[in-house]
Amino acid sequence: RDQAEQLRDVPNLRVLARETPEFAQLSMNTLPTTAAPQLRDIRVRKAIMYAIDRETMGKYLVGGGARVVHAVCHPLEFGCDDSAVPRYPYDPRKAKQLLAEAGFAEGFDIDLYAMRDRNQTEAIIGYLGAVGIRARLRLLQVAAVVSAKRSGKAALVQDQWTSQTADVSDSASTFHEFASDDVNRDPEIR
Repeated sequence: RDQAEQLRDVPNLRVLARETPEFAQLSMNTLPTTAAPQLRDIRVRKAIMYAIDRETMGKYLVGGGARVVHAVCHPLEFGCDDSAVPRYPYDPRKAKQLLAEAGFAEGFDIDLYAMRDRNQTEAIIGYLGAVGIRARLRLLQVAAVVSAKRSGKAALVQDQWTSQTADVSDSASTFHEFASDDVNRDPEIR
């Protein structure tokens, strides 16, 4: 966003914002071997979702045509329908309540792996910290993050996804087919 704003001042250059089938998501490993067993509790995962102000992040860090997506697909992808997907508005009080119910009233420590968009990742760390989740940044090259995620070492990952086919099968088959990028292996979701 900041680069686009600077480029607007360049004479004879037009900066256009448009939506692309790309999204960022937090992958939360819930497998029995997860490096962060706290994530196995759905209340903790919901707390993380309530803790992050995604609308504000979209407006001030992404800009342009950014919007919050609620499913692991982008609305520009054919077949992406998030109408039945739960919404998690920014609600730090609810996040703290859920953490307390899960036995983490004092919060916990976790590594947050990311491969780009450091400003977004640092904002996420700030939001999590405000509810007691002390996230340590592990900003690595793409291959290192993917390897850590697939091996189970990275329990919480800020993933980036760009649809190659503009079809929901692209993201769905990657994240929900019991393959290496499926860190939940949930039969109901599959």
